[in-house]
Amino acid sequence: TGLSKEIMLLLLFMKCESDGGTLSDEHALMQDTNWDLFLELARHHRVYPYIYNQVKSMNSHVIPSYVVESLRRSYQQNTFQMLHLSGEMELVSHFLATNGIDVIQLKGPALAVELYDELSKRTCSDLDVLISLEQLEKTHELLLQLEYVKEDYFSTVLNDWQWRHHHVTYFHPHK
Repeated sequence: TGLSKEIMLLLLFMKCESDGGTLSDEHALMQDTNWDLFLELARHHRVYPYIYNQVKSMNSHVIPSYVVESLRRSYQQNTFQMLHLSGEMELVSHFLATNGIDVIQLKGPALAVELYDELSKRTCSDLDVLISLEQLEKTHELLLQLEYVKEDYFSTVLNDWQWRHHHVTYFHPHK
């Protein structure tokens, strides 16, 4: 297939998680696995929440304990991150809606709950919202009230950013 054993094992764990099954310790892919590469790939492809759900339910003597512990820590950090982002999304969305801004939440925590019925199975590091162009200036003023800072990472000529970039980025210096 051209895929490494470690990638194949990740895919198999994900399939088992989707199907509600558990992988057997005796599976051929579990033998002679490069566990460091396995961890690196799980993080790179951001599938460690799925993988951790599988390995924690196994009574495995094949998977090294440092692998399980590393996946547990990543899973736990991700869960806290998703809870934090979910709370921030609630705060920002409520504040904007209260001030007459129509907001559609995109990706992030909202998608995690919709797709997986739980926050912890999706990873994300930011929040994305969709607002109308007509409400952009008012939204900008409201985000400033919440101490968000606009990130100007591109230059604009004749206010053409909206047609070239289609988004504006804000960050909160303390959150």
